[in-house]
Amino acid sequence: MWFKKKKLQKQTKKKWTKAFSYFFGFLWMILIFFAGVSSLAYVSDIDISGLKKIEKFYKITNTVKLTEEEEVEVDDLKRKDSNKINILIAGRWWGNHEAPDLTDTIMLLSINTEKNTVSMLSIPRDLYVEYGENRKGKINRLYEDAYYATDSVVLAMEALEEKVEEITNEKIDYFVNLDFKGFINLIDTVGWIDVEIPETLIDYRYPDGYEWYTTFILRKGSWNLDGETALKYARSRHSTSDFDRSLRQQIIIKALKDKMISLDYLISPTKISALYETFQKDIQTDIPLRKIIPLAVKVQEIQKEDIISSNINDTCFFWLDKCEKWGFLYYPRKDLFWGVSVLLPEWSDEQEISQYDVIHEYTDYVFNRQEVLSEKVKINIFNTTQETGLASKLGFDLIRYGFNIPSIWGMWNSENKTWAKSVILYNRISEDSPTLVDLQERTGLPIRQVPFTEISSDNDVRIEIILANDYINTTNGWI
Repeated sequence: MWFKKKKLQKQTKKKWTKAFSYFFGFLWMILIFFAGVSSLAYVSDIDISGLKKIEKFYKITNTVKLTEEEEVEVDDLKRKDSNKINILIAGRWWGNHEAPDLTDTIMLLSINTEKNTVSMLSIPRDLYVEYGENRKGKINRLYEDAYYATDSVVLAMEALEEKVEEITNEKIDYFVNLDFKGFINLIDTVGWIDVEIPETLIDYRYPDGYEWYTTFILRKGSWNLDGETALKYARSRHSTSDFDRSLRQQIIIKALKDKMISLDYLISPTKISALYETFQKDIQTDIPLRKIIPLAVKVQEIQKEDIISSNINDTCFFWLDKCEKWGFLYYPRKDLFWGVSVLLPEWSDEQEISQYDVIHEYTDYVFNRQEVLSEKVKINIFNTTQETGLASKLGFDLIRYGFNIPSIWGMWNSENKTWAKSVILYNRISEDSPTLVDLQERTGLPIRQVPFTEISSDNDVRIEIILANDYINTTNGWI
């Protein structure tokens, strides 16, 4: 068979703990709550009623020291050669859907225990990949094919892990697998979620579950959403792009987190019991229960500004010499793929579909150099030469990697001063700024400190890149 078989250890019911309430976006937001629920079950042999059990629940989630037998260090979750814990998240359809095991949500979540950061990268379902023996198709079918061939969630997830590792250049440690019905049940179990909808959403072709479509409308404003409505809002495809959905998904997950950690909810044994039953029934993971507890405690220490959320998309338009954030993919001609709309990485084509070098360069920022992206230092670029397009080319390449260049209009030809040499000017930040260090390494330009901006009218700009006649622009946008 095409997939790689691995020896499986016998899974007891206790080890095969169904965990996590993560479906789309911010897993970290609700990981802590699940650790509390799981901890409560752990100390009470799954009998989770009674005030004494609630007292034990609070002791564990508030990091009271466990017994020597129960205590697990965060370092126990990491590989010896890494300071990261990488978790693959797969969200599936279910039931009457024509393909219930399609993984339409695929995300790699990484917790860096040394830097105290969390990084998330969503992989679009239409990414066209090679897998197995001469198989090609959209990545959302890979799990389904492996599952039907093996009848094993573990083996199917291992097959998906192998491909995601190839795409991201990151080793995966654990997985979480759940279907969309579980997401609905989770929200219905808590009753509803309070959501602020920033823009009216209208989808005339939302699947009705019976091989037809229905119209789904959710207007701008404050709403109480049940599970089914929340899923529609998060899953709607025809109102905007697949990539825009991640913003709505984050809204839903944040609202769910706010609901679950509310004081009146956590002090109710009945509600906690119902939540645990939902977790146990609908979610599968290979993370042992005793490891979830210290992992959640570690995540609790991470600050909001140290969370990196990202995807890879098709927003780099080379014929327009314009790129937006995370634009490393493109849609090739459909006739080259039997009329099917698929995504390929930059520099790939119908013959060579797995050119992941440029994606690896980006994922290195997401998972290993998060401080560059989280710093969000404002940058302007100025072309002082007679050759047009130098500033915009460098600027758009920086933008798609996540650098903070607020507007392309900041990248103009400078008429204020004649510059003999290219230079990076920085003001009111340290010479050790991760952004400044990275830009110097990337471009090879010298740096010079100045008290304030030299050219920019925006006083919040901290870095100005000046391109003079000595600037040599290479084909990939870097010196």
